[in-house]
Amino acid sequence: MLFACAVGLYAAGTHRPETRQVDLTVLDERPDGSCGVQWYGPPQERTREAAYACGPERSDLLKAPRYAEDEGWETGFLVIEGPERRNLEQLAPEPTRPEDVLLVLGVPLIALGLLGGNLRALPVS
Repeated sequence: MLFACAVGLYAAGTHRPETRQVDLTVLDERPDGSCGVQWYGPPQERTREAAYACGPERSDLLKAPRYAEDEGWETGFLVIEGPERRNLEQLAPEPTRPEDVLLVLGVPLIALGLLGGNLRALPVS
């Protein structure tokens, strides 16, 4: 029952727009973590520039001048469908959803039921 509810919630769940990971060239970076980035990619296969919030935990090896003399490197996600298409998106960790909890509870119960049913069907000598 828990497993069926989880599958139903997954099927009816919220839809996130499809994204594609892109490599970003960091053109300038400020101490607050905001930066200007450039990337080449879909959907128009051309070079674009935008403001972005670079990760503050990035290694110093990915920042200028250690990465390259006047630029750094970051990765981001480009929305490729819907009204926000062509915009960069920073993906935050998703909160725990109810369907995840139901799935975590349901699968062990199914395994326990299968194991218990098979053990009960074994002939006793």
